[in-house]
Amino acid sequence: MDSLKQAVKTGAEATLRAFREAHPQEVLAGYAFCTDDDLGTLSAMFATKEFLDRSNEHMPFVPVDWPLSDATDSLDDANSLLMQASLDQPNGYEAHVRTSFACLVEVLQELKEAGTFDGGVVLQVTSTDPGPLLRELADEAIFLLNNKATQDAWRRTMNWKPA
Repeated sequence: MDSLKQAVKTGAEATLRAFREAHPQEVLAGYAFCTDDDLGTLSAMFATKEFLDRSNEHMPFVPVDWPLSDATDSLDDANSLLMQASLDQPNGYEAHVRTSFACLVEVLQELKEAGTFDGGVVLQVTSTDPGPLLRELADEAIFLLNNKATQDAWRRTMNWKPA
């Protein structure tokens, strides 16, 4: 899992550099890892403050609808490792999904703690078409990755109720 974590972290840092180079006048307001329910793929999505200011109240929490995605090969190593792990699944499907998802969340937590993201940037890990397990994990990630104001806005906007 250490090699996956390092590949994800290195890839995420590169995606952020590419975003900032391509959009130097825009303010990053959202960053998300999007995956599939098997956790065999990974992409990065971005939302700018300018975009969110023009959008509805749900948009900060729907990264699959954000207009900017990483167009580099920065996450290729992470994708290869995730794909191999999703095929191997030595401890079973759910263990693979939970362990790999936790790795993605940990990377964003570490980047946030290192000051890579401003406190108000909405951070998410989600599936592009989540089933029950990925919805549960994505909901938990909101609380692990974001400040109280973002958590409260997410609860209100997404009409979230604890299970």
